[in-house]
Amino acid sequence: LSTMAAVPACELSIGSKRYPINFSEAFDVCIPVSTASPHVRAFHVGDATIEPISAGSFVGSVRRGGSVNCEQLSFCPHANGTHTECVGHVLAEPVTVYDIVRGRPPLCVAALISVQPESIADSGDAYPPKHDPTDLVVSRRQLQEALRPLLRVHRLHAVCIRTLPNGDFKRTKDYSGTNPAFLTPAATEYLRFSGIQDLLVDLPSIDRELDEGLLPAHCAFWNIDKKTGRYLSGSVSGAAHSTRTVTELCYFPEQVPDGVYALSLQIGPFASDAAPSRPILHPVTVIQVPIANDPPPPEPKWWEELSTQKFPIDGVDS
Repeated sequence: LSTMAAVPACELSIGSKRYPINFSEAFDVCIPVSTASPHVRAFHVGDATIEPISAGSFVGSVRRGGSVNCEQLSFCPHANGTHTECVGHVLAEPVTVYDIVRGRPPLCVAALISVQPESIADSGDAYPPKHDPTDLVVSRRQLQEALRPLLRVHRLHAVCIRTLPNGDFKRTKDYSGTNPAFLTPAATEYLRFSGIQDLLVDLPSIDRELDEGLLPAHCAFWNIDKKTGRYLSGSVSGAAHSTRTVTELCYFPEQVPDGVYALSLQIGPFASDAAPSRPILHPVTVIQVPIANDPPPPEPKWWEELSTQKFPIDGVDS
């Protein structure tokens, strides 16, 4: 968490609502790539390394007699810290997160919710890869219960999921071999059908650690048939690729309450399927604005469709 000096006011305007942004508060919810020990990691990937460059008589370390520090970093975005990934994560065709997010507005409306994962047996959701009935998941029902009241009021662009129990241990945990909680395909499909473009979680993956290479929750969010590597009908709406993103290994401190925020999803300019990222949440207030000389638009009814239990929904996307 950080508090900055007062800055000029700014607001988001979406439909009939205005969201004045409090830039004097900035909640940084990333875990940076670091060589500190212990540090978060996953999937049995080694720790990040940072080493000075050596070339002839030049050494990129002031401590070792060099004129400047010039270091080479080696890390895996998917395992060594907070990262944002795109549909290129599951496609044979190279698609980079840099191209997917380039040209986006710098801020969007996001909701932070807290969820206690439940056993997949209790969730009622399916998970195609081999799994244990006691595996912990974030289910469609849980997301519906948490998001339905918000979706009735806000056109959310992003959803941040804080899993419980929460704590500072998430900054340094080695998730390798621990079978952490994950999301079900029905849960991520619900988010896609709700129009969510950016999904942020404090888990190492939205899929099971061992998922037989199927990544069903990822594929449901991007509307991909993993067997064919193709989009299901209606998924891209004329765009070359799905522009949805998944951000994993966040950390949402207890001091950041559930609610609606302005999200600044800052992503490193890497031409790869994933890149280190720094999501920042800014508190907002919500103002309902009457539209002059025009009757107010009817409240959207699309949330009612989200409780129909008809999942999967092929060929339907927002």
